[in-house]
Amino acid sequence: MSSLGKTPFERSGNGAMRGTAHMAATSFGPEHEADMFDVRSSLRAVYESAINNKLLVISCTVLTLACAVAYVMVFPPIYQVEATIVAEPSTDAARDAFYVNWNVFRKDDARTEIELITGASVLKDVVEKERLSYNDVYHPFSSEVTYLWQTSWIGQQYHALKTAILRPDPEELASDPKEEWVGKTIADLRAGILVAPVGDSNIGKLTVKGPNRRVSRIANALLDTYLARRDALHQTEARRSLSILTEEADRAGQELKVIADRRVAFAEQRSEEHTSEFQSLTNLV
Repeated sequence: MSSLGKTPFERSGNGAMRGTAHMAATSFGPEHEADMFDVRSSLRAVYESAINNKLLVISCTVLTLACAVAYVMVFPPIYQVEATIVAEPSTDAARDAFYVNWNVFRKDDARTEIELITGASVLKDVVEKERLSYNDVYHPFSSEVTYLWQTSWIGQQYHALKTAILRPDPEELASDPKEEWVGKTIADLRAGILVAPVGDSNIGKLTVKGPNRRVSRIANALLDTYLARRDALHQTEARRSLSILTEEADRAGQELKVIADRRVAFAEQRSEEHTSEFQSLTNLV
């Protein structure tokens, strides 16, 4: 070697190439790709951020727990009950063939039945039958918030101040508050009722939600009320059809009687003519 000094590749006294071995270990060690995610570094950064912002983390945790507790205490629980109903098929060949010449019986489509179950008249009967109040039915989030605002002291004072300043129409003030609450009860009761068909079958699933265990009674009352109204409607239509058919049958009978009397009179007239002709011929003889 020259006198320029030792290079990293010169042998040391023990004959080993120490510099070369170090470089080889460095060049063939594990390499990290540019897009690899360093989990340990990320966790360390999160931990350091939490330590440096202890007050913010504790405040957010306490606020979240407070909101959860307030929601559980203020908003009512939600009970849910399900019932399975079977609708009459839209096409029934045997029944249609039997009544093909009558045209006095009809049946509603399954989708029509779904809308009729949640009709306002049916729900009003359920409310009156079960004596439901506004607190006995399911409320959507917006309705519950509005109800809490209207029944709170601040909301009542705001409403009184608004009425004193704006002075609404006297007809609006003359409305019966009881009827308004009945309307709100029916609207929220309908919001808690869902009737959904099951696939391509004639089976439907009725789901009723409520704030207490009376939800099962509400579901039974809903089905009983609708079936009773449905039977009453069909019976009324059958009676009306029977009355119309009876009137038509009586009218047809009277017309047939008139025709029969005319035929008898005509036959008697012809018989008298034949009798007179026979007597005339006898006299000539």
